[in-house]
Amino acid sequence: MFQERVLFVLSTKKRNILVCLLLVVLAAVGGVLATDYFDDRIRSLPIGNETKEVPHITALCYHEVTPARPKDIFNVPPDQFRSHIRQFREQGCNFIDLQDIEEYVKHNKPLPEKPVLIAFDDGYKDNYTYAFPILKEEHAKASFFVVSHSIGAENRMTVSDLKEMVAAGFKIGSHTVNHEPLTSISDKQLDYEFKTSRDELQKLLGIKVYCIAYPCGFANDEVMKEAKKYYDFAFIASIDPHHPQTLFNINRYGVFKWNTRVASIFRQTAFK
Repeated sequence: MFQERVLFVLSTKKRNILVCLLLVVLAAVGGVLATDYFDDRIRSLPIGNETKEVPHITALCYHEVTPARPKDIFNVPPDQFRSHIRQFREQGCNFIDLQDIEEYVKHNKPLPEKPVLIAFDDGYKDNYTYAFPILKEEHAKASFFVVSHSIGAENRMTVSDLKEMVAAGFKIGSHTVNHEPLTSISDKQLDYEFKTSRDELQKLLGIKVYCIAYPCGFANDEVMKEAKKYYDFAFIASIDPHHPQTLFNINRYGVFKWNTRVASIFRQTAFK
């Protein structure tokens, strides 16, 4: 009886050891696969929570591209930005801009396979100084959401900068007049932020402005309803898996300084 108990304990220990070893192996394999996914390739390009109405795209939200401010989490250094473009291309992605989305929305024009929208918010000067030359050299499309009353301010792009970018084929969208949090202002002010920013950009740059990126990256139902009066589609600056996308809350992935590999951009939602 004693020997049987000893054998039972030993066999239990062996089973536990084997189970632990198996878990270690599985964890190691899983880690390799996860690293392979996140750091080396994008097998199935992550997108937001699409509905039939929303174009099947992967939209990105950049802010700054400069060798300065290395501690700024919103800043992606120029070499890293260039690397992002090349990494997406290696995965067979095709860059699109706001006009491509407009033609899809208005005329049902097909988008290319694995469409990626590079978009910048706020209109920082380094978008012109550093990002613009890289985009031209890499022959990559991009779009820029500009705060109309910040044009020409310190560390912001000028009318001349924006006109040069427009002439080179890059697209401009609205980021409102004053970059106010739209969910906390009056209806009158909300209407002003939407209409005036559109009208000012159109007058200054001689272009049609048909879309907006909401300041602070989010909007509620009231904000989206008001946006429909002046724009054809609109973007938030996050991925919201809990609410279906419409044309007025198109999701975007934020891009930060720690995203050296493009696949890491999708880490926060890739397995959810």
